[in-house]
Amino acid sequence: MTPDDNQRDDVRQWLAADTDVSALRPGQTQGLGYFARSVRLLADRVATSPGASAAVVFMVSALVVVSLAFVWELWLERPISAYLGLPYDEGVEVNSRWRFVEVMALFAGLVLIAPIVAIWRILALHARQTRELTESHENLRALLENAALGIFILEGPDIIFANPHGARILGYSVEELRRRPFLDIVHPDSRALALERYRRRLAGEKIEEHYEIVVTVKDGRAATLDIHAALTHWGGRVANMVFFSDITARRLVEAKLAQYSDNLEALLENASLGIVIIEGPHIVFINPYGASIVGCQAEEICGREFLEFFPSDARMQAVDRHRRRLAGEQVEQHFEAVLMDKGGRAVAIDLHVALTYWGGRVASMVFFADITERKRAEAELAQYSDNLHALMENAGVGIGLLEGDKIVFANPHAAKILGYTVTELAGTSFGALIHPDYRAEAMARYHRRLAGGPAENHYELVALAKGGREVVLEVNATLT
Repeated sequence: MTPDDNQRDDVRQWLAADTDVSALRPGQTQGLGYFARSVRLLADRVATSPGASAAVVFMVSALVVVSLAFVWELWLERPISAYLGLPYDEGVEVNSRWRFVEVMALFAGLVLIAPIVAIWRILALHARQTRELTESHENLRALLENAALGIFILEGPDIIFANPHGARILGYSVEELRRRPFLDIVHPDSRALALERYRRRLAGEKIEEHYEIVVTVKDGRAATLDIHAALTHWGGRVANMVFFSDITARRLVEAKLAQYSDNLEALLENASLGIVIIEGPHIVFINPYGASIVGCQAEEICGREFLEFFPSDARMQAVDRHRRRLAGEQVEQHFEAVLMDKGGRAVAIDLHVALTYWGGRVASMVFFADITERKRAEAELAQYSDNLHALMENAGVGIGLLEGDKIVFANPHAAKILGYTVTELAGTSFGALIHPDYRAEAMARYHRRLAGGPAENHYELVALAKGGREVVLEVNATLT
């Protein structure tokens, strides 16, 4: 039964109430019985109709006024018409029975107004409610028709309503879906699930209202729908209202993200580079290779503060960089640092830090490599370079280095042989120091050596010392 039917039935019950006055006899208690029935009918409308409330107030007021008038008349033994300005013969004795009839006639006239007013108010209220209900139905239909969400209403196995957006999702027109069995569009893999939930819902069982099913659209493609279903009433009968949206693209993206996540996890786990993720002050992830650099297992490190692995004299700088980076400031991303491993040994590392998201929150991702051996080799190389430089500076033979045709290094003994200072020789053209008679041959030999061709390494050469003095040199040349 629709709300309109309920409203109409209410009015019919009001109009069909016991209002027959043909059996009333003047002066009998039937008049009071009719009045009592009228009061009960009005009382039934008090909770829903302002007009009925007004009518009850009016009737009670009328009863009080007429009762007071009747008492007044009996007390003064004058008819009520005398007080209304009507002709009255004081010489005629007033019969108390007819005086009662006169008062009741006046009372009946007043009382009959109340049901008429109440009925009029109820009809007006019904008309207004009907109009509002019609507007609500129109608004509801407009909402259903224009919703950016698929909406089906199922009665039994059939679709009795489908909005345009829902039809577009499935590739059908609204007319094609109307009265079509819902299970026809459900993919065979989801049909048993959809049927079971539908039957249990109609049976009144408490089941999950939000779930996913796979359907077959008109062109044969499988589509995943996000479903929210609930019972409702449609045309006075129980129906199933289904809201749905197409999440096929979202599921494909999620599948790709899951694959990407698996690949990333495999990369992180097997990378030959230390990778650690720091959220706030705590380490939330470290790969096995990174843990091995500090002599630990990954399980031993996760949850600990990253500062525990820095020497005490480097912690303030590490905290400052970390906080400034999280605050969005421009901070050096590539630098070197020293960590302390499980046994207390200093480990030199090369770090590259960048911001990322971990669990939906901003975190620092740190890539690092153990450069302890490289640092040791660099130190040894620097020591070797110092020793070599000392050897060259103090050697008893002349030593010079050429780059292009320029002298880039000459030791003190070489400068002494040619009569120059070390500073004067630096940057001097090599060819300018060779005697003109030997210059072409010496330069050709030099360029062949640079090109990787055959060239004598041991030979004699006549050079020009400072002041033009000729100096015969025994040369041993090689590439370095």
